[in-house]
Amino acid sequence: ALSVILIVSAIVVFRQIDYTQTKNLGYNKDNLVVVDLSDVGTEKMGTYLDEVRRLPGVRGAAATGHGFVEGGDRRSTSGLSWPGKDPEVTVETEIILVDEGLIELMEIEMATGRSFAHALQDTTPQVIFNQAAIDFMGMEEPLGQQVNVWGDDMEIIGVTKDFHYLSFHTPVTPQAFLLAPRYSSYAMIRIEAGQEQAVLASVESVFADLYPDGLFDYTFFDDTYQAQYEAEKRVAKLSSYFTALAILISCLGLFGLASFTAERRFKEIGIRKLLGSGEWRVVQLLSGSFLKMVLMALVIAIPVSYFFTDRWLEGFAFRIDLEWWFFVGAAILTLLITVGTIGFQLIRAARIKPIDSLRIE
Repeated sequence: ALSVILIVSAIVVFRQIDYTQTKNLGYNKDNLVVVDLSDVGTEKMGTYLDEVRRLPGVRGAAATGHGFVEGGDRRSTSGLSWPGKDPEVTVETEIILVDEGLIELMEIEMATGRSFAHALQDTTPQVIFNQAAIDFMGMEEPLGQQVNVWGDDMEIIGVTKDFHYLSFHTPVTPQAFLLAPRYSSYAMIRIEAGQEQAVLASVESVFADLYPDGLFDYTFFDDTYQAQYEAEKRVAKLSSYFTALAILISCLGLFGLASFTAERRFKEIGIRKLLGSGEWRVVQLLSGSFLKMVLMALVIAIPVSYFFTDRWLEGFAFRIDLEWWFFVGAAILTLLITVGTIGFQLIRAARIKPIDSLRIE
């Protein structure tokens, strides 16, 4: 039963990890370098980005006020208000400070309206919300409406499709993009695949020219993203080790039990063969008790494994479904391991000559 539970658990953990790697995040995280300029100031950010964009192998560059994943600088407000808002209702809204090109660089899709890169040149403060924020506010026609963020009246110029700003443990929350280049201290640079080291050296050289006394602090965006799931990857590794160990112990136990059964029923096998039973019939007779034992273990293990894996998945706001084949696959694998383990001993016992067993007796 323990082997079945561990097999199912390993399947579920690996499938959930694969889900975090393959599900569409709503933006493109590949080939992104994040340079932290918070220690050197943002006064030269525009110049730095302009110089970086001219480098060979750089596909684009923009600025944001945080690292875009858990662990980066984060700002939020519960002071968002809009026309028709219930005074008793508060919503924690994630504030994402960006420059004009960040939404395009990250390849975040617009559901409606325009991004800051295509915003009209006027003096009205502007804001872009994600779909979750618009749904929470109950706006059917959000474009052009006025909202108040951090005490400032702003016009909604666009709505992005929801994207996974945080890890899959966390639901998509209301988010607001504010155009604030002077407060955006992270340079996001997308580079050509396969040119990472050469381009990174050039990016660092530009940094050294502008900030001769500064420390070049960078990370690859994908590394930061993957770090969110380190705990799950450790669980996956441990579950694979424990599953292999449990299967090995089960095989040794079954092998020993099969040997003991064959020896204990040695005379019975000889008599049955003497009375006309074939080898296949003897194998069926000997294996019946083992298969019944395995089936009983499956009856216990499958509900237990469902309970524990479902509880583990509850830690994710976005998760896989527990599909039937996880459990059927584990059951079939268990039966195959059982048959393979005891088969050799039982077949060898079934091939005994009747006269040999009777002579020993």
